[in-house]
Amino acid sequence: MKVRHTAVIVVSALSWLAIGVFLLTKGFYLLLQPTTSSCLWEKLSFFSTRPEEKGLILVCLGLMIGFLKGRFVLSKTATRLIGRLESFPNPCPIALIYPKYYWILLLSMVFLGVSLKWLPIPFDFKGVIDVAIGAALTNGASFYIRHLLLRKKVS
Repeated sequence: MKVRHTAVIVVSALSWLAIGVFLLTKGFYLLLQPTTSSCLWEKLSFFSTRPEEKGLILVCLGLMIGFLKGRFVLSKTATRLIGRLESFPNPCPIALIYPKYYWILLLSMVFLGVSLKWLPIPFDFKGVIDVAIGAALTNGASFYIRHLLLRKKVS
């Protein structure tokens, strides 16, 4: 079975975007609900005493980390995958779309995400991690979308 390059790029962008929005929502829920204190909450006591403000500070921290990771790591991954894809004939066989290292990376990230659910890590750490990864993935998805939009203008 063969797939067109545009379809692969759209599916990649939408999957990164969907997972990113899911993780952002989950992280926001963990950080913005006023609940019992945790490790990072106590460290933020010199900024504010209100739980909502501490949660907002942690959300901003996660967004900043995610933006940097998306900008400097996932953008390179997306660019490399798009370049690899476009080196194949259009349409290309499904087996050639993603290299083996990409599948290993994907499975390790899924394993890490599932293990975070069961490990005894404070909820605020989990929230910051979820917000950071979600922001990075949504930022990475924008590189796929930008590539499609720029390619349409050039062609």
